[in-house]
This record gives sequence, structure tokens and C-alpha cells, in this order.
Amino acid sequence: YQRRVHGIIQLWLLMEKDNKDPKTSTPAKVEATPATAEAIPAPVKAKEGEIGDEMDLNVVYKNVVSNFPAEIKPKFIALKHVADQREELGKQLEKEIDLLERKYAERCKPFYKLRAEIINGERKPLPTELGKLGEFLVPRETKDKPDLDMEELKACEGLPGFWLRAMQNDSFLGSKVTIPDVKLLKHITNIREELLEGNNYKIIFTFSANEFFKNTELTKTMIVDKDDPEIVKESIGTEIEWFEGKNLTQKSKKKKPVNRKKKVTKESKKKLEKESFFTFFRSLKAPEESKLQEIDDEETEKEIMLFEDNIRIAEQLARQTIPNGLYYYLGLIQEDSDSEDSFDSEEEAKPIEKPSSKKGKKGKQNQWICY
Repeated sequence: YQRRVHGIIQLWLLMEKDNKDPKTSTPAKVEATPATAEAIPAPVKAKEGEIGDEMDLNVVYKNVVSNFPAEIKPKFIALKHVADQREELGKQLEKEIDLLERKYAERCKPFYKLRAEIINGERKPLPTELGKLGEFLVPRETKDKPDLDMEELKACEGLPGFWLRAMQNDSFLGSKVTIPDVKLLKHITNIREELLEGNNYKIIFTFSANEFFKNTELTKTMIVDKDDPEIVKESIGTEIEWFEGKNLTQKSKKKKPVNRKKKVTKESKKKLEKESFFTFFRSLKAPEESKLQEIDDEETEKEIMLFEDNIRIAEQLARQTIPNGLYYYLGLIQEDSDSEDSFDSEEEAKPIEKPSSKKGKKGKQNQWICY
């Protein structure tokens, strides 16, 4: 599911604060009738490829149960009725969760705005924001010491390179940042998410004036399947208006073709793809199903990996980097050396939970932590 709440407990508490305590009911006890092994026939084997989405499963269920003895069928018909009712309730829950997420996404916007103002040096901390100052006046012993240039921070109004550092301190996003990217990523002034119609969402990067491109904003919009919000169908990115010779996603290779008639050489340049975080902003569509059968093809494999990377980068930004940028900036989120998607210790308290390691057809899960 596209936005299945990872912090369902927090949302539930928020509902209680708004005096929306749900009514509870205890289901009636149903006395089961034991059946002998002889009474239940072996299930009919479903045809290969039949079981897939919900609709196919319903068809397969009918095919299987229709072959049962008349004495047994009522039990399975009744059980299917109960299962269908439970599924309808689940669909209603999904709708209510989506509405609740949107409501609190709006409530988080002012906090993100305040954060951006401090990071970009647009204002100084307010007295109301320094209520816990006394807790930080006395230095404490700690093994966590961020590698920060304190003298540089003293001389600056804000926190230069905040988002670059936050991304580099994330093992996955950091692996996508190349050395040439660093100079440009220092110009990020804000990263935010915007919820769109349905389960679609947009990641928005804001940049200060720089020597690389004209754009002030770069966006990436994730479009999901209307019938199955777990499947991302397309990702639409901003076309970057690179200045001459500043394109970080391309490199030139000089060629000298020979003109045999005139016996002269003419120099030309061939544009080649180059690894860069900014390839994330390319518009991509999910590989066609027919191509998935050709996974051995090098170009197809590259296309699939690029699309999966796009999905995971968008999820990581929305679920982790944006809401928890402060902790990533300070490098306080520890990651297990054996797995990029788990912490050093399950028993050690962590500010957030790492995302699923699954790639591809998975939606994001927002965490309602407005730092």
C-alpha cells in the first residue's frame, strides 16, 4: 500500500486528542465443527499464472470451492463472505488513514518552514524555541561527536551544506552522491514533499543561484497505478537547464574521424552518460512487462535497476531525509555494518526506524516526526 502508516500508534493518539475515540466491539464466538480428513477433498490445483491480484484470487477461490461436496461448500462460502467484509473494512481504513495523513502533513508544514529559516540563516532562534536551553549548557560525555567545523558555524548565520551533509550521512543516498555532485548539492536550501491526488507524491529540491544550472527548483513526481498503489508506473522529473559545459550527468569523449578524400582529421565530441545524483531527475517509466522477461539483456537490466533506484531514492527522501534531516546532518542515525537497512542494535533507542530494504514496487510510508 502506498502510504501504509508506519507510525500508526502516533496517528491513533492524535485521533484520541481530537476526541475521536473509536467504538470497540467484541466479535461473537463461533463454534467450529471439526471435519475429518476424509470429508475434505484435495483442493483443485490452480492453473499456472492464475493467482495474481485480488480479482484473480477470487476467481481461483470459486474454482476451487465449486469442486467441493455440497455438504462442505456452505462453510467455505460463509468464510469467504466474512473475509470479504474484513477486506471492505480494510479499504475503509486505508481511506481514513490517507485523509488523516494529509491533515497532519498540512500541520507539519509550518515546522518545516521554521526549520528552513534557521538552516538558511534567514533568522535567529526565537526565545520560545530556546525553552530547553538549560539542558544543553553543561557539556556531557558522549561517544557521538559529529565532525563539524565549529569555527565555520560560528561565522555563519545558518548551517551551510545542511542537506548535502544529511544525504552523505545516509548510507544509501550517500552512495549516489559523486565527488563532482558535492559542489552543486551545497546549494540546496530546502527539500520538501508534496502529497498529490490519489497516492502520488512529489519531492521538491530548492537551490540557491549556482554556476551549474538556471533552475531554482528541481522536482520528482512519483505516479502510482490507480488500481494498485503499491506499483509505481512512472516518475516525472524536471528538465535541468545546464549551463554550457556544466552538465554533471554527461561526459564528452573526443573522436577524430578521418576524411580519407581530403586526408584531414576533424575533431568531434560524443556525449556519454555519467554517474551522478542528478540522474534522479530524469523522467522514467516502469519497464514494460515484456521486457521483464528479457532480464538477461544488459540494457533491460540497466533500465530496471535505474527505475528501482529512482523509487528507492524518492522513498528515502520522503520517509527519512525530509522529516529527520536534523539527525542525519549530525550523523546520529547509526546503521548496521551488515545491512544498510537496519540499526547497530535493536535494543538501542533510535530516533527513527530504517526503511524496508525491498526495492521496486513498494510505496512509501511516512513517519510523522516533524523535525
